[in-house]
Amino acid sequence: MKKLLLAMCLAASAILAGCGSVDPLRIRSQVGDKGLVVVVRVPNELSLSWVGTTPLNNESAVHSDPDWAIKHWIEERSVAVLRQAGRKARALVLQPGAQVGLAQMIDTTNEVVLVIAPGYGPDKVFNRPPYVSGIGLRQHTWFGMEAASATYVQLDARILNPSHPQEVHMVSSESFQRLPFVALEKGPTLHPRVDGAVRDAIRVQIDGVVLDLIGRLGLFEGPIDSTSPRLPPAHTGPRG
Repeated sequence: MKKLLLAMCLAASAILAGCGSVDPLRIRSQVGDKGLVVVVRVPNELSLSWVGTTPLNNESAVHSDPDWAIKHWIEERSVAVLRQAGRKARALVLQPGAQVGLAQMIDTTNEVVLVIAPGYGPDKVFNRPPYVSGIGLRQHTWFGMEAASATYVQLDARILNPSHPQEVHMVSSESFQRLPFVALEKGPTLHPRVDGAVRDAIRVQIDGVVLDLIGRLGLFEGPIDSTSPRLPPAHTGPRG
């Protein structure tokens, strides 16, 4: 029965994103010394947006580079932070369509699930629509002015616990960084000469947001040592 409830909870998690604030003490008491299974539902690609003077000038695309390993980076950093906090943790890499079998891959008595997925919210660098989601790069242009670029990471994290299947604890965190260079060519195409710099900026932001999410869920207390991912920049924090 617990396995069935966990599978149902995972299937419903996408529509439970409106859950209210969480109580870290309550989560810690529920999780106890159970292990955490990290499931990342973030595309392994960077969303690119070219936002022009009017909506008619807006364009979007994706930048897919296997070497960036965005999804793997989130998995790796999440597990690293949890282990540094003294918790048992492992990443579970699911293939598309494998959600039905997830309950069979987890020890529902001794493990809970940490799901990390794209978040959604306003652009906090340029303060212009449309909203942004997940991980990406946005470039704005105006009449007679030089284009400006910024990277962003917006993620949600949920705790799914088979012992408390009706409770889905969800938190959000975000990071925006204005880049000191123009990243996109005419239209939503990442310029090859800045590829590495953009990748490194995204990775630093992921490090901070992951640490922030895990902290907001109450899964570690006190400081993490200096080898852990850096804390989020000033623009990082919960939405809503």
